Formats: sequence, structure tokens, C-alpha cells
Amino acid sequence: MFTQLMEKKNNFLTKLNSFFSYDEKVKLTRAMAVLMTSVGSMQMCALAAGRADAMFGTLIGYVCKIFFYIGTILLVWAVGQLVLAFKNEDADSKSRAVMVLVCAVLLMSIGAIYDNVSKNMDGAIKRDTSVAL
Repeated sequence: MFTQLMEKKNNFLTKLNSFFSYDEKVKLTRAMAVLMTSVGSMQMCALAAGRADAMFGTLIGYVCKIFFYIGTILLVWAVGQLVLAFKNEDADSKSRAVMVLVCAVLLMSIGAIYDNVSKNMDGAIKRDTSVAL
């Protein structure tokens, strides 16, 4: 029994030596060592997942708030451009102002869109609505 195991080991080693050079075997060994040590850190990431949800919720809240403020600025600018376009009877400026107006409204409603979409998804991260810039 022991001799059969030794023969299988020797056959495996000869096949291994024929397929891989010494440098490739060293690289494979290092990659396996990194893989083995990273398994322990994956458990730590799983334990910190509760705090990560809160952190991403706050981050999403900040992004939605920034989009709202940018949309507000664009909305004011688009209304001004639309008033000037109606004053000058310029059709091209009217269409550009309306496009910016629509984009501004979409930017301002990104938070509400995200809330409604994430409400219907399982495991979605809820945004923190109490963030202030």
C-alpha cells in the first residue's frame, strides 16, 4: 500500500515538473499562500458588514444631497435661460433651456427615485436622509 502511494506521488511530481518550471512553481506557491491567508481576512470583512451598510447609507445620502443642490442650481439657471429665450423669441435657446430644466428636475429627484427603487429590492442599502452638508 505504501509503495503504491509513493509511486503515485512520484508520477504526480514528474507530471508537475514536466508542466511547470521552477519559477512557475514558486509563483503558484506564493499565490496559494496569499489565498490561504486571505481566507481569514474574509471573515473579518463579514463581521464588519453591519457598519459598512451604515457607511454606504451615509455616502448615498451625501451623494443624493449633492445631486439635489446641483439640480437646484441648474433649475434656477434653466428658468432664467427660458425667460430670456421667450423674450428673444429664440427656438433653439428654448429647447436647450427645457432640456436643462428636465435634467435639473431629474437630478433633484435622484434621492426619491433611489428610495422607491431600493424599497422594492431585498438587501438594498437604505440611504441616510439625516445627512447635512
